[in-house]
Amino acid sequence: MEIAVLRLRPGQDLKQALWDWTQEHQPSAACLLSAVGSLDAVCLRLAGGDRQLQRQEPHEILSLSGTLCLDGLHLHLAIADATG
Repeated sequence: MEIAVLRLRPGQDLKQALWDWTQEHQPSAACLLSAVGSLDAVCLRLAGGDRQLQRQEPHEILSLSGTLCLDGLHLHLAIADATG
């Protein structure tokens, strides 16, 4: 088993950074176990459909997990804004 730690800088796109890492390292399978930090803006596809949630204000990452492979990313994200 190999462990990788990624650090994103302010303004970096989270999903794009994870995809770039996947393309560079080409794992047959990888899992994302945890994340800490915040996002300046979010665009999420809501479960069970094609609807999206888009917000242009800061959000704290509460939980982030998923799988990363060359077929694509499968991510689950829980966030909170200033009101919870």
